[in-house]
Amino acid sequence: MAAPLHNTLGSIGSILVILLGVVIALVGKSLAKLVAFLLGGAALGLLLYYLGALFLETPLPLIIGVIGFIIGGFLGLILLPIAVGLAVGSISFSLALSLAGGLLMPLLAGLIGFIIGALLSNPILSLATAALGGYLVYMGLLGIGLERVVAVAGGVVILILGLILQLR
Repeated sequence: MAAPLHNTLGSIGSILVILLGVVIALVGKSLAKLVAFLLGGAALGLLLYYLGALFLETPLPLIIGVIGFIIGGFLGLILLPIAVGLAVGSISFSLALSLAGGLLMPLLAGLIGFIIGALLSNPILSLATAALGGYLVYMGLLGIGLERVVAVAGGVVILILGLILQLR
């Protein structure tokens, strides 16, 4: 049986997990937006660069790729609320499917979850990243040998601090 994560990290790894958790809890929404920009930009920029390289001479594919990166980055930011909506809708659908007998109620729950998730994407991203950061701090504190109660308290404090900072 595999050892729990907090037993396998070691002290340095645990400290790094704590630091990562604090960063994610405090600025996670901004990091999520940065990642959405970079992924969208990379996807469209590389696609346009490679397509341009098939048909155009040397400097033009690079210029088209850079323009594609910028446009793709903004598309990634624009589509981030839809991605959050899809995640909330999927969770809502799955929960309703396990609770309801038919398919109509899960579909309705998924649609409502999608709409709520898309409309409230910023607070949802704040909550999700603050919770993830708090969990990482909790795991890191366990990894350096603190008692579970102290680790839980540390994780909850970071979660609350992250929520306060990200929702203001």
